[in-house]
Amino acid sequence: MSILVTSIALVTALAVYAFSWWKERQYQPGNPPLIPLIYVQISALIVALVLAAHLISITTGLVWEPPFRR
Repeated sequence: MSILVTSIALVTALAVYAFSWWKERQYQPGNPPLIPLIYVQISALIVALVLAAHLISITTGLVWEPPFRR
């Protein structure tokens, strides 16, 4: 993935997190969502964390290698 695609995906993941956070605050008792929004938030944060690490890897050029691989 290029830096542009990674940046767009990162912004999208953060937007999904923000939307689910906003939607959770607007929760009405008696009308539960199909998928609990906390799971959407956790998934979006994990995706955002992975994409942020990938973005750092792209910009710095550093690649993680396992320590015991020879």
